[in-house]
Amino acid sequence: MTVFTALLLIMGWTSSIRAEEKSDQFIIINKSTNKLAFYEKGELVKTFSVATGKKITYTPEGVFTIVNKIKNRPYYTKNIPGGDPRNPLGDRWMGLHARGTYGTTYGIHGNSNENSIGKYVSAGCVRMHNKEVRWLFDQVKVNTPVVITHSKLSFDAIAKANKLDIVAEVAAPIKKIADTPILLLQNTLLFQKPSVKEATPYALSPQKVTAFEKAGDWYHIKTWFGDAWMKPEQKIVGEIPAIAVDLKLAIPEKTVLHTVPVKGSPSLVTSSPQVVKAFGKWGNWYSIHSEQGDRWINGTFSAPTAVTYDMILPEQMSEEISHWYDEQAKTDEASSSVWNGETYIFIPRGEVLTIWDLSDHLIVEGVTYSYVDFPAPHTLVKLTGILPKEVKFHIIRKLP
Repeated sequence: MTVFTALLLIMGWTSSIRAEEKSDQFIIINKSTNKLAFYEKGELVKTFSVATGKKITYTPEGVFTIVNKIKNRPYYTKNIPGGDPRNPLGDRWMGLHARGTYGTTYGIHGNSNENSIGKYVSAGCVRMHNKEVRWLFDQVKVNTPVVITHSKLSFDAIAKANKLDIVAEVAAPIKKIADTPILLLQNTLLFQKPSVKEATPYALSPQKVTAFEKAGDWYHIKTWFGDAWMKPEQKIVGEIPAIAVDLKLAIPEKTVLHTVPVKGSPSLVTSSPQVVKAFGKWGNWYSIHSEQGDRWINGTFSAPTAVTYDMILPEQMSEEISHWYDEQAKTDEASSSVWNGETYIFIPRGEVLTIWDLSDHLIVEGVTYSYVDFPAPHTLVKLTGILPKEVKFHIIRKLP
């Protein structure tokens, strides 16, 4: 009897703790759009892009509960420690009481591949961008309910269908605005009206759009399927801050060119080291002109170093240089040699070269000679100033 009484007391104490810890938050995950909505005190706070199961059945659907929060959880399957960049769980885990597992199998977590977010790729968990899952981890409470569904309804409609309390929206007046460019920095859901209750099944990837009306934080834009409303969280409104004078940047090999200034955005890789002119800046991002159109690059880039150079005409060549020139003229390749501390560059005629040192720092930009400038089959250039003992070359393009 004493043991039974003790058990009742323990059970009652546990129930009261859970009741006291009942969360005033809830989360909705819609697999049809791969979006997660975080609500607090009945109000929608933020939405995020997520990744869910490879197959529709992998990520469970229903109402679950966050039962644990773990930083740097190891990935036991492949014995990868917590905090390791290879860990597919990232460094934040919020475990769900789902399908008879108590926060050990299914969860909301980070990732080791940011490009997977927004896709159907997981074994059942819900992945988020690492920066965003850290924010959510710090906000969300244990015992927060999580609704996972596959629906065409808005988040508010899903909340009501699951008897979750939400605060009614207050409509903001619609105002005409001059055409305003907006650069979307993440996937953005579109709505029929400036209301979360009027969601469409469409979303825009990061791109530049033009708004012509505004209602509070909502913008009315033109899209390929007609006019629509959006409420973007990560955006640049207006023109990109311009750089007063075109800034020259030396970019190394395999620099990624992005369509918008956000990691993970559509991109292509250039294999050509070259000098570019930046005309806009946003944080550590630079907008540049490229052969693919205006693009963005991210990082710290050096400015090209000014190094003087002289064209060596045949009558100015020493016997040694003349012999070396004759040997090099048998090929179509660029080459160099250092004699007496001076660097000589041999360039096939009609080509534009950029010369780099072995650390990928530009030392000469655009050594260019035409047929008129130098009638011989090749161009010989002497670099002056303090130079490395070795240089390497990359042909940017041939002259027309």
